Amino acid sequence: MEYGHKIIYSIDIGAKGAMSVFKNDRYIKTLEYSSIDEWHDEIYWSIREVGRDNIIIVIEKVHAMPKQGVVSMFNFGRKLGEVEAMCKILEIEPIYVSPREWKSYFNMIGSHKNFSCIKALELEPKLKCYGKKGGCLDGIADSYLIGRYFIENKLIRKYK
Repeated sequence: MEYGHKIIYSIDIGAKGAMSVFKNDRYIKTLEYSSIDEWHDEIYWSIREVGRDNIIIVIEKVHAMPKQGVVSMFNFGRKLGEVEAMCKILEIEPIYVSPREWKSYFNMIGSHKNFSCIKALELEPKLKCYGKKGGCLDGIADSYLIGRYFIENKLIRKYK
């Protein structure tokens, strides 16, 4: 265990947002966004288990894009605000990773959203990133890839 008992939470804020959990650099699970309470509880119990200093929260650093509707951007901003407030309450400074950073690493710049599911499954076959009707759950795939990018690039040394 190179970093001790670190638990990394990687968060995709998007419309189909999700949070992936890694412990000691190994993928554990992904939680789809249903409410901020579920994510808060997950992280809270981890703090009790391993201590605040062993928790890392990585959030995709996102911004408004042209041609996105006002309502969808408002909802998007509200979800980001919820996640940032959760981090503040838990007294954990989040780390932001831009989409360009992690997508470049996985050669995904300009690729279709479905490619994130393909890439994530290539790296983690047990990841459940396709819905019941076969559609790509890109929030799950993206949250996994954000965490994987953070771990593979040893960014943990930079922040802890």
